Amino acid sequence: MHTLTPLVFRNGITDYANFTEYLINLRNTAQEFLQEQSSAISYAPTMTAFLAITLSFLIGSIPISWLIGKIKYNIDLRTFGDGNVGAGNLQRATGLKIGIFAIIADLAKGALAIGLSLLLDTTDWVIMAAGTAAVIGHILPPWLKFRGGRGAATALGVAVGIVPIPGAIMLLIGLLMMLFIKKTLPSIAISVICVIGLSLILSEPTKYIIFLIILFSAVGLKDGIDRLKKAPK
Repeated sequence: MHTLTPLVFRNGITDYANFTEYLINLRNTAQEFLQEQSSAISYAPTMTAFLAITLSFLIGSIPISWLIGKIKYNIDLRTFGDGNVGAGNLQRATGLKIGIFAIIADLAKGALAIGLSLLLDTTDWVIMAAGTAAVIGHILPPWLKFRGGRGAATALGVAVGIVPIPGAIMLLIGLLMMLFIKKTLPSIAISVICVIGLSLILSEPTKYIIFLIILFSAVGLKDGIDRLKKAPK
């Protein structure tokens, strides 16, 4: 930034060669100051950021598996199996095909949240916050008294939105795993490993890879804690 030396008058004559040079320096200093302030303001939360995060939470909070079980099969997943309202418990109640459909729907929630965020605000922190909000909405839906699914499929959908090429390959691998081993948890675990590994191989932005690692780790940790709570003592 320009250092502006004040005018010093001596016998009516300035230290600058002429007064025009001083005015040019003054203008440049003011321009740089305004640019710095504008850059600082651009990082502040905006209405579009708030809207993107809020809508992402609401999208994530739609309890698709619970709705399918309740409307189509008259089953309340909260009172069936392990009591979880996610796709895994729905699969136990209704079969593989409906389970796969529910997983794809949960994936779509995460991808849709990222897509909507990109339309509203392309700032990196807003995109990552929107993805996180979608997963939190899935785990803690207010419509079901904050008793939601585990969030893994929605987190994978967030990955598809943030790193599309690794995400698309991961989807194919995950679906093949579901068809062959017919178990939700191992299929999702392998999908997580695939999307992180492919992101590293394809040199996706480091900030997104770190974000996804943290997101999947948090989802996995919560799932582990929930399973320990429900384990017989």
